[in-house]
Amino acid sequence: MNKEEIRKHLKEYKYALDWIEIYNDKAEDNMGMSYSHSNTTKTNAVNSDVENKVIDRDEKYDKFQEKKDYVRSIDKVLDKLPADQKKVIEHEFNIIDDDYYSKFPVGEIPHADLIANSPFSRREFYRQRGKAYQLLEKYITAVL
Repeated sequence: MNKEEIRKHLKEYKYALDWIEIYNDKAEDNMGMSYSHSNTTKTNAVNSDVENKVIDRDEKYDKFQEKKDYVRSIDKVLDKLPADQKKVIEHEFNIIDDDYYSKFPVGEIPHADLIANSPFSRREFYRQRGKAYQLLEKYITAVL
């Protein structure tokens, strides 16, 4: 596994976190929703509109469970990193949900900004980042 594959997994992790948050918010909004009185028109379709909505909801729930499992796996990996290395990775992929970092695409925050917001010197930042990627390579291959 190379650095780009690790970055791909960490980006997917961040997107999964965001997707889960959005799903949870939407699920709370739809609490108590009933499909029994859906506006349907008579058609020759095999499934009714209600059945299609239930199937769609179940498919989204299955996707939700897959993403939760993926997030749990990556959480375990990140928890194995030493604190300094974890901090570098969390900032690089905006896992901390910093408003300033949110204006950048996931994983594409300029290193100058990352270094400016870290407690490390430039040299130490890159050293910690390199060590983090080495450990992530070992751990991610173990869980995925």
